[in-house]
Amino acid sequence: MYFYQPPVETSDEAGTSYIELPREQKFMAEQFRLANFCETSYDCVNVGTYCGVGCEVFVNSKAVKDIKVLMSKFPPSCVNDCMGGNAKAVCKNNKCVEIKP
Repeated sequence: MYFYQPPVETSDEAGTSYIELPREQKFMAEQFRLANFCETSYDCVNVGTYCGVGCEVFVNSKAVKDIKVLMSKFPPSCVNDCMGGNAKAVCKNNKCVEIKP
């Protein structure tokens, strides 16, 4: 069973408002960011959706196994309202980027 942890709205010292994600979402967002690298579009794999991070999460094919293990160990604390997992990506500037129809 998952318990919803809503993002917390907060502000910095300058008074700028921003949304603070729960700890596991921050951790996973950083892991996804680090695993999103490529040399060609064939390197890019869609690992699905992860609440709080995105409906389409792309990582390098060499990182898929490790990312899937992390996704199972750190399940999101909220529920997505999207049906991700079907989009394709291209490699642009060494990052996997979703192909928009």
